[in-house]
Amino acid sequence: IVYLEFDKDQSQVIISQTSVRMNRTGNWFIPLSILPLSSDSSFSSQVISVNVTGNRTVVSVPSGTEYVLGNVDSRGYYAVSYTEEGWRNIITNINSDVVDVKLAAINNLFITIGGQVSPLLYAFNLTAKLVNEVSYTVWSALLSQWSVYTKHFQLEPYYGEIENLLSSYLAPAVEYVGWSRSENPLVDPMLRELILFSAVYYDDPVQMNYAGSLFRSYLNNQSSVSEEVLKAVFWTVARRGSEVEFQQLENLWIEGKQQENLWKVTSVFTGLMGFKEPYLARRCLQEIIAADPTLTIMDKINTAATMLTLSASGQPYATDFITGLFDELNKEVKVSSVNLELIPNIIVEASSTPFEKLLLQYFLNSHASSYSPQYRSKAIQQVDYNVGIVSYNAPLLRKFFGFPL
Repeated sequence: IVYLEFDKDQSQVIISQTSVRMNRTGNWFIPLSILPLSSDSSFSSQVISVNVTGNRTVVSVPSGTEYVLGNVDSRGYYAVSYTEEGWRNIITNINSDVVDVKLAAINNLFITIGGQVSPLLYAFNLTAKLVNEVSYTVWSALLSQWSVYTKHFQLEPYYGEIENLLSSYLAPAVEYVGWSRSENPLVDPMLRELILFSAVYYDDPVQMNYAGSLFRSYLNNQSSVSEEVLKAVFWTVARRGSEVEFQQLENLWIEGKQQENLWKVTSVFTGLMGFKEPYLARRCLQEIIAADPTLTIMDKINTAATMLTLSASGQPYATDFITGLFDELNKEVKVSSVNLELIPNIIVEASSTPFEKLLLQYFLNSHASSYSPQYRSKAIQQVDYNVGIVSYNAPLLRKFFGFPL
């Protein structure tokens, strides 16, 4: 991670670097890009390129610079973090910047959160500033990062407060995109799908009630509901449903396959991830995914990986399902051990509890011949890192949401 400390009085940036995920001494050679910025609309500057080789480098910036952004093109093999004041200036002025600058801020902030350098609270502040954003690219980057990090906190007592806060941040975007094309025909359908699904994913009760009413309409007349809202509708039905709703969604899955309607099939599958009852998550894998003759082994692994990402209740079953396909995959496709790293990598990304760590260890030990000791050690270290993200942020979030420490 590259640290940028901006000295406004001296119009200079002090650059330092550190390694956060490996035991490494010495310094990297880093081709760093720095963009000087200002809230003054008349301010104009260009990206400054500098090769960083040591642990302290000082770079001058134009007079009038109020804050700086590093790795603005998001092409560097490094993440950038700032002082508390630096992050505050970036977040405060984020709406005056172009899409590339917003993406750089989003990506670097969440990477440094993962590196336990920046607190998750900064991400709440950033999201609050972007509530009126209308770019699909920006929302996609922001919400995809949130989906990774909120997964790690689903078992924490304050997780409901995280959901409430994110739902409130999404409310202006929900109003902008609307639940039908007639409400705002100029909205990118991909943006509508993303925003509405995110709203119900974080259990916004108002939007879930409306999605439930759309499902009843859909069963009577499928053409009455726009395709891009189906993921949100089906997820809501599963989230609040049981056996009856499972059967309804399974029937729609079969119907979509017969119609060769890919949008419908993928929307139903996403919905099936939403069931809170663990046995329904298991049924989804065993009765629908495993039994589908049109799916390849990799298709089945990828669909189970979606469950790992979206469903806390289904995670143990998804992990078992994926690891159970390992030997079958190894027989079907003659691949190297490097390619086989896909399977544990999927599990690692979604694991952030001691129990999930045990599941990964069991898989790696059971297939020790396929993975080097170095890789197995690295995979376990990454899970420990995910656990660290929670422990690093937990006291701050407890205090923020008013929970006892």
